[in-house]
Amino acid sequence: MLQLPHKALVDPAVCLHTERLNKPVPSAELHDINLIWLEQCSKYSTAIRIPLMYGLGDFHGLWVSTRDAVERYNSAFPGSPRVECGIVPMATPCIEMSFQGTNWLYRCFGFPCECAVSQGLLSESRDAVPSTLVGR
Repeated sequence: MLQLPHKALVDPAVCLHTERLNKPVPSAELHDINLIWLEQCSKYSTAIRIPLMYGLGDFHGLWVSTRDAVERYNSAFPGSPRVECGIVPMATPCIEMSFQGTNWLYRCFGFPCECAVSQGLLSESRDAVPSTLVGR
């Protein structure tokens, strides 16, 4: 789960917890995650109207971590004003436990701040410019 052979993705001390953290996933859930969920999620994802950030560890064992899968997920949120989806390079499924963890958490905290500032600046610019000149 946390360490692949010939890859130094996590601190060796974290690997001591692998057995304790690693729980079997029901086979039906594995099937749903990769074959059904993306098709069914549109029932819910089309209603999302807020910014969304999604990252998938490069070496994930449950979700398919390919560019195509990430692009399909990205396109599932047409109503969101902003969607950032990507593969986090050299990261394990539990990104926060990998060497990429600190970077990922900074992004998780920074994304909503950036969205809030952008929204605030956009609102101010719309207030400062006649509405006929502001695109919607």
